[in-house]
Amino acid sequence: MSRDTGTGAAFKNIVEGVLSSIAPKQNIELQRGVTVGLKPNGQPNRFDFSICRSSNHDIRGLISCRSQSTSGSAEEKIPFEVVRMLHTMSADSRYRRGWIILGGNGWSSDLVDFYVGNLNEFIPLMKNKIHILRTDQLLSASIKV
Repeated sequence: MSRDTGTGAAFKNIVEGVLSSIAPKQNIELQRGVTVGLKPNGQPNRFDFSICRSSNHDIRGLISCRSQSTSGSAEEKIPFEVVRMLHTMSADSRYRRGWIILGGNGWSSDLVDFYVGNLNEFIPLMKNKIHILRTDQLLSASIKV
């Protein structure tokens, strides 16, 4: 049985549309589907988007989209996504910030609130580096590197 990834692909397209509309205003350039180094397990490290300052391509950020339409284990993968981004930033200093965008209605609201507001207490290195946003927050967020 194959995995249904249609919802995730549709969500990435929505996020790409929002990012494309705000990129010129934020003076950033957007690239979809980038591989940056290796994951902690040695496998290629792929992110949904990479952004860079238009004025300096050595200042970059990572964006990961996570969509969930029913409750499940994706919620438990968010802390590893933070660790993966921090690992990438440690290995490649051009990457200074990261955003994890949560979409879909399958997320536990209490857990999302914890990720958005309190995960940095348990993963202190993410403070001011990794930002977790709900889709509605992306519309008003300042995505700057």
